[in-house]
Amino acid sequence: LLLAGFCMIARYYMMDPSSDQEAVLSADKIEEPKPANEPESTKKVESVKELAVNLAPEPVVLAGQVKEPEPVKKPVEPGQNSVLITVSGSGNVVQFVSTYTEEALTKEKFEIVDSSFAAGKEPSSVARYRVTVAITSMGSRTLKYYGSSSQVHKVMISMKATATKTGKTVAGPVSGNIEFTNLNIEQNLKEVITELSSKLKKAL
Repeated sequence: LLLAGFCMIARYYMMDPSSDQEAVLSADKIEEPKPANEPESTKKVESVKELAVNLAPEPVVLAGQVKEPEPVKKPVEPGQNSVLITVSGSGNVVQFVSTYTEEALTKEKFEIVDSSFAAGKEPSSVARYRVTVAITSMGSRTLKYYGSSSQVHKVMISMKATATKTGKTVAGPVSGNIEFTNLNIEQNLKEVITELSSKLKKAL
């Protein structure tokens, strides 16, 4: 037994202690797991993008090819004789006066601008003048003849032209008085409006 114990002790001391140190060192050298590499497809896409950016030609501006800014378009001026017509008054006379005024001014070479076209727009952008016709009632009387009677109405019609840009009166007012019954209203109104339109044209 003593001999066997002696042999074990001797064998222990005869072993190379560096082997234990190497085992310890090898344990210290265990590498931590590396992060997973990016997919090859992603790397290729990025490489292609970088190549495209590097190879993209710089914009070249040639002399004489510089685009000039477009000139600002001036608004179209309305016609020299363009007019808007405004009729004020009461009763069925207004419609007659409006119609006859358009006819008379057209014969005087005025360009009539339709009210529906001018709606919502600046008057100065569609017409040079505004012709205003005012109808003022002067009363009425009863006319008796051959056992019958009729109402004779008397009105005063005035007409003037104003510049749409400034609002200043440039012609008129010109006016005339008229009497009419239901039998001759159209004829009498037409005569006086034709006369007033002619005077307005001369004043302009």
